[in-house]
Amino acid sequence: MTLNEHLARHRQWFNSTSLLELFDSDPQRATRFTFETCGLRADLSKNHVTDETLQLLAKWAEEKRLPAAIERLFAGEIVNPSENRPAWHPRLRNLSLDETRRTLAQMENFISAIRAGQWLGGSGQRITDIVTIGIGGSDLGPRLVVDALAPYRLPGLDLHFVANLDSVECEGVLRDLNPESTLIIVSSKSFSTRETMANAERAARWLSANGISELKQHFVAVTANPAKAADANIPFGEIFNFHEGVGGRFSLWSSIGLPIALALGIDAFRELLSGAASMDVHFRQAPLQTNLPVLLALIGAWYTNFWDTRSRAVIPYVHGLRYLPDYLRQLEMESNGKSITVDNRPVEHQTCGVVWGSSGTMGQHSFFQLLHQGTSLIPVEFISVLGGVARDCEGYLEMIANCLSQSRILMRGKNLAEVKAEMREQGFSADEIKSLAPQKVMPGNRPSTTIILDELSPRHLGALLALCEHRVYVLSILWEINAFDQWGVEYGKKLSAKVFDILEGRSQLQELDSSTLNLIRLYQQQT
Repeated sequence: MTLNEHLARHRQWFNSTSLLELFDSDPQRATRFTFETCGLRADLSKNHVTDETLQLLAKWAEEKRLPAAIERLFAGEIVNPSENRPAWHPRLRNLSLDETRRTLAQMENFISAIRAGQWLGGSGQRITDIVTIGIGGSDLGPRLVVDALAPYRLPGLDLHFVANLDSVECEGVLRDLNPESTLIIVSSKSFSTRETMANAERAARWLSANGISELKQHFVAVTANPAKAADANIPFGEIFNFHEGVGGRFSLWSSIGLPIALALGIDAFRELLSGAASMDVHFRQAPLQTNLPVLLALIGAWYTNFWDTRSRAVIPYVHGLRYLPDYLRQLEMESNGKSITVDNRPVEHQTCGVVWGSSGTMGQHSFFQLLHQGTSLIPVEFISVLGGVARDCEGYLEMIANCLSQSRILMRGKNLAEVKAEMREQGFSADEIKSLAPQKVMPGNRPSTTIILDELSPRHLGALLALCEHRVYVLSILWEINAFDQWGVEYGKKLSAKVFDILEGRSQLQELDSSTLNLIRLYQQQT
């Protein structure tokens, strides 16, 4: 029997064994299936796993030579074969490397100049507002971290983010700012991303229209293509470089994190890197059986490939992590949304599903109905914070109560007998009970993981985000795909540029499908 067949047979065993039965048969289950590292605790006990499950899944990882793959990542070997590149992001948080220290020194000098009033706007005014223009990984990571760590922000600078190509967002952000005291950070790995460059040009026009002639004092660039930034129409007062081997969705640790360091200070940014570095050490050194990124990835693949789940809900019960589902959606779906293996074979199994979610109490009043009584099995990841600043917020205990209750309901459900008993206590008639009770039944036996941060600090957030990155890499090894390219995204950019030229009248209609041609003509008729 192959390992895959063994896992498939083991999966069938759970058809007659519920989560409640697993807890009843093992009083220590919660303790045994809770893992802790780097200030994070992950309770995996409400998942459809046993010791045998984890042993079989670990064998799967060994069969795919995961330990060697982890070592290749940290050794800087080629792990992105389609682009012949290593994945450089773990090096960005290694504070002992000269390249990391040089980047941090450049950032620190710039931040000091801004905050000390030495870097002034073109008319001599002190900088008070920072607008970061980027999209995808150049936006989601910094936006998440700055928002999540709001209690750690230093006074004196207000941060704003612009990503949408629709000018409404950019104009809405700029409308209430003083152009004489505004600095624009243009963040783009390639420095050719259409959305980012269009918004940068809008910002330049806004400054010029308000009498700013020294644009250089109001623009800095962050890119892996400094030569292209230097040749851009917009003059940049400073250009921050990062390595081409850093994927955009893995780049917040680089100078792409400049908005984070401006908002929180360079010391807090170093703490963010240190937290991620601590998770790097754990991922590289811990045995597979206790390695938290590995365990989360294995359980994720277990549901995807043997339970046929097609999505995972991420539900943070802390307002500061409200952007985490958005960040993870790109990180996971852009990385592992692949159907071809690294050696060019069609994959024979499901790969990455849809990652979605929202902050917890908001989700309870929108999509939790689907989680509890819908027809799809959707694993849920609850995330909360144990202490620190979050604990001082009004409503903290009520949020935790909701978080813990929702995971219990998913597991336990409510059967028909319980519903009928409850309705009798509430005074419903026999006919009402017969008519309504089936509607109130919740099947339960639905899996969830609860991840708890000791506190929402730079160090703990860094560890959490590095955990998520490493989980993505492990899944790519299990599925034999490349987590570090994104050819679908690249093709979409190229085709949209061609269609844009047609709409602008700079190019003739090409050989496109009839639907696209008809839609183009519809828009052309309106101009």
